[in-house]
Amino acid sequence: MKNSLKKSLAFIMAMTIAFTGIGIGLSTQEADAAVTFTDLSSSHWAASEIAFAAEKGIVNGYPSWDGTSYTFHPESSVSYEEAATMLYRALDAAGNLRTADPAWQQPVDASGAAITLAAKHASLLDDAGIADWAKEYVAYGLEFGIIAEEELGDFVNDETKLGNPAPRITVAVWTAKAFDKNLAGVVNLPFTDASLIDDEEAVYVDMLYRHGIMKGSLQLDGTVAFQPASGVKRSEFAAIANRIYNNVWSTYDPAKETFTYKTSEENSFFEGAQIRIIGSLKTEMIGEYKPGVTVSGMTFLKDEKPQAHYIGAPEVQKGKISSLHMLWEDTLRVTINVDGDDICYLLTPETVSTAKIKEGTRVTFIADGINLIEIK
Repeated sequence: MKNSLKKSLAFIMAMTIAFTGIGIGLSTQEADAAVTFTDLSSSHWAASEIAFAAEKGIVNGYPSWDGTSYTFHPESSVSYEEAATMLYRALDAAGNLRTADPAWQQPVDASGAAITLAAKHASLLDDAGIADWAKEYVAYGLEFGIIAEEELGDFVNDETKLGNPAPRITVAVWTAKAFDKNLAGVVNLPFTDASLIDDEEAVYVDMLYRHGIMKGSLQLDGTVAFQPASGVKRSEFAAIANRIYNNVWSTYDPAKETFTYKTSEENSFFEGAQIRIIGSLKTEMIGEYKPGVTVSGMTFLKDEKPQAHYIGAPEVQKGKISSLHMLWEDTLRVTINVDGDDICYLLTPETVSTAKIKEGTRVTFIADGINLIEIK
């Protein structure tokens, strides 16, 4: 009986880690891509993830005193400095660093000579006690708004001068900002502890969930929790770094970018999900959810105002097309000005359309949530 229980618990713990999909790796010294980590067995759940990340230069190991072998420390917690480092390396390996953007301007000193990001942010980094090996990576996060200046005070323990473990929610927000996909106006968090995540953080957690980067942790009772205050293991972040590497160049995916959620438990997309309206609504019923009410939405590009819809009985409306945006093949985002308000809808192959779909056209239409049923 005891052996059976131990096996069950071990399986659940392994599934929890695998299901979480979050983790990171860092080393004190560069390791060869083909290195075998002496503390990592081939049966470890993340063995292939760590091997792939090591091959791409995203994670490295800790060399032995004589440099003949390496350890990985898969169960160790990731520090703030390590998290910043691994996110940078994942983007660098994928060729997606923002410093490669032709529009980005290299910082210069008082004489006009080019300097590194670490030099540009040297005062902040030194005041926070950031380790030399991590300065350029942390500076990158500061430069592009991935890391907030006020977060630097949490990086290093004042007494030990060692790096503090990074909470899961911090790693999630940084990862989402680095991943740089579209945020949503409707947020669905299928976690039992979703109430511990505030609205500002929820939009980033939702983004990672939709793209399969972070899925939460399976609990002993079969529920899924996010555990925002918990730490992150090195083995876990090897997995998430790989997913960032493999997905930063992914194209717009309608399955991940449009959604319909219901608040009633028996009809909810995820049982027990917490649905939040982050942006504006077509109606004014913000927060006044009732059993069976459905909300729908789509992600929006940067600097655009999020918008969601309550799905009620379809009704005939009139307005003028103010803008068009191709989202993917055969699907347009049509913005229609109705009584002075711009409202966004999707025109799909299922839409019955007899109207001239161009800016300035006055149309009569019927919509079901974000989807246009008919437009003429």
